[in-house]
Amino acid sequence: MSIKYTPGPWATFDGDDAFIIMPAGRSGQIATVLKTGANAADASANAYLLNAAPDLLEALKMARQCIAYCRKAHLDVQSGEGIPVEVFIDAALAKAEGEQ
Repeated sequence: MSIKYTPGPWATFDGDDAFIIMPAGRSGQIATVLKTGANAADASANAYLLNAAPDLLEALKMARQCIAYCRKAHLDVQSGEGIPVEVFIDAALAKAEGEQ
């Protein structure tokens, strides 16, 4: 299953009570991160992480393709934990695309 999302780039607007994430140069709202309540201290960081989501997803997809290409020559590429790095990338991609 592949989930459709609003394509990037996204923009973050700093409002009085919340950060608003919107498609850059287009109408609509993707998310609101409140500056009050339990997440007030993390609101800015959360908003900018959400803003980067489309770019992070595309970068991760490119990294996965590069690793698949390199794997042909270097069969032993692993994370610091001794687990093939693709396991972590595939899990993150599945989560981002609603498959987990």
